[in-house]
Amino acid sequence: MSLRLLKFSVFSFLVVLFSITVQAQDDGDDWFGDDEPNNNFNFDFHLHGNPTIETNYGFSKNSLNLLTGKFNKTNLAEIKLGYTREDNISSTESIMKYNSSYFGLSNISYKLAQKSATADYDADMWRFAIGWDRGYGYKPGQKSAIIFYNGNAFTMSRLKINNYIPDVADNLSLNMFRDAFRYGQKTEAGMKFQIIPQLVFNASYERAQVFPRWLFWKWAGGAIIEVAAQSMIDEFVDKILDSTPMAAPVISFLLKNGLSYGIYELRKEKMNWPFNTAAPFVTDSYKFGITFIF
Repeated sequence: MSLRLLKFSVFSFLVVLFSITVQAQDDGDDWFGDDEPNNNFNFDFHLHGNPTIETNYGFSKNSLNLLTGKFNKTNLAEIKLGYTREDNISSTESIMKYNSSYFGLSNISYKLAQKSATADYDADMWRFAIGWDRGYGYKPGQKSAIIFYNGNAFTMSRLKINNYIPDVADNLSLNMFRDAFRYGQKTEAGMKFQIIPQLVFNASYERAQVFPRWLFWKWAGGAIIEVAAQSMIDEFVDKILDSTPMAAPVISFLLKNGLSYGIYELRKEKMNWPFNTAAPFVTDSYKFGITFIF
């Protein structure tokens, strides 16, 4: 068996294992109606719910650990196509659960922003993503809602630097990311303001990381740590839903996004923390947009 096939087989096993574990836990969950899966931080991309189109525009900042040069300002343009499901929690009509899975395409480029004369490097990145957003919200009426969510995604990104790079160290560092599609991940913390069932306004903060290489075994070890920590938060939030449902959306938002931010901060210097690995290319973005649910 080749090493590539072995890596794919283990990755597939982990995906199936996580899905089965979460589904097994969900079978005993009585918050929802018949056969509704309770998906949180997992790898479920089931195409259920209402078709959704989401567009975002944002302001981004690129960084790479120990890089001496500065990146020009970049803006982000993004579109997501996917499916969204919203369900009322049976104990109270004012609390709802939000689930969304999507395929996304983004352009993060200096061409979308005003160029700075003091910047050294012009970065232009195209990114594909397969992701999911999960959270809870308040639904005071039949049509409106305020949703708090945590999002995660797997990405493939292609970075171009349209400048001569005189610094030898910077050139070597950036060459590990340029002119080829690289694997990465991203996390997102956001709020959605649903005006009517078909129209939602978005506001979010996103941190994306592109890896110079995909070191499968170290990546898997870090992923297992993250999934285990997020699963413990899910269990904690479930207990809050049992006792104090009105607090669950905000507590879930703070805990899950706080954990994601902390892990991604640790990965700024080591892409597969806690293992000693190279630094990733990091993009922080503030995004605003509109979602159409059909």
